[in-house]
Amino acid sequence: EETVIAALSQRGYRVKKLKAVRNVDRYLDTFDWSLFRQRLSLRYRVAGGRAMYTLKGIGAIQDGIARRTEIECVLDAPVFAPDAIPVKKIAEAVEGIIRPRRLIEQFQIRTDRRPYRLVTPEGAKIELVFDASSFSLKGLQGRRNARRLYELEAELESGPLLDQSEKPLFP
Repeated sequence: EETVIAALSQRGYRVKKLKAVRNVDRYLDTFDWSLFRQRLSLRYRVAGGRAMYTLKGIGAIQDGIARRTEIECVLDAPVFAPDAIPVKKIAEAVEGIIRPRRLIEQFQIRTDRRPYRLVTPEGAKIELVFDASSFSLKGLQGRRNARRLYELEAELESGPLLDQSEKPLFP
């Protein structure tokens, strides 16, 4: 993390460290993965006392960049039973796919996120996040845990796309 941030700063990026947060994500699907088979994922997230549902659809991946559709709905407060979706927009989007099945929690991910806001020399705004995540599989197979995973994620929020012919940050 320190090496990446230092390298970006040396290349003229403005870097601001943001407040760390813990996400608890529950991924919902039917027992037979009806949403997944349609290239969709339904996540219920609680982070910093805020709760939200996100329905994501994965589109084409070109040059390592995934294009996706996303519906995100923030709730007033966390819910007791995430599988009973109280958000009409998302409930309607999945109902036709899962009926007559019901949603169950398939797996849970707990992530400690250390985010940064970057501004490139060209003016693009990027959210850069260092994650440390733990996973537990639930569903009908019973509970199983996996080893911790570390990940770096960068999301272009606004501004010009980066020139693909640029020299890599770390050759």
